[in-house]
Amino acid sequence: KSMQENSYEYQVNQALDAAEKEDYDLAITYLEKALTLDSSDIEMKYLLASYYDKIGETENALLVLKGLINGDTDSDSITYSKIFEIYSRQGNIVEISHMLADCEDEVILEKFQEYVANVPEFSEEGGSYDDVVHLKLTANTTGTIYYTVNGGTPDTTSDVYTSPIFLESGYYTVKAVFVNSYGLVSEVISQQYEIN
Repeated sequence: KSMQENSYEYQVNQALDAAEKEDYDLAITYLEKALTLDSSDIEMKYLLASYYDKIGETENALLVLKGLINGDTDSDSITYSKIFEIYSRQGNIVEISHMLADCEDEVILEKFQEYVANVPEFSEEGGSYDDVVHLKLTANTTGTIYYTVNGGTPDTTSDVYTSPIFLESGYYTVKAVFVNSYGLVSEVISQQYEIN
């Protein structure tokens, strides 16, 4: 019995048997014991998180998963996917956005960019121009760009960007904001133009 208690394989097998019978509480008990004996098996930690998720203990599932983020792009990509799956199910897109704001891995950020609302990009820098400016606005992912040309703060009632903005003679303060498909809102970006 003592050998079984200290056997990683035994604890894992007991956990898998319990899970097969849908006794996830017991499965968690065995898996936690297994992971105290050997904490290096990431797959078992993913399994533990999934068992927590099955019994509605999503906070514990998220704690286990967040503990696996280690700076390795390949494994982190899987871990972020599992975390974001839980947050998406909860409708907690803001938390996904916060996690990505703290992430510095360009590959991860690229993979999950639909959850981020970056400021729109302007095709022309602010400044003085002698010709009409055809100003294009672009965003990092699907959503809607709202803008004003009179210096007003743009919101969802402002003009929707669909084609280049023609700036003819005069002074313009163009402000734009991006709202992605999840409803996340970027910061407002502003540029000033003088067209002679």
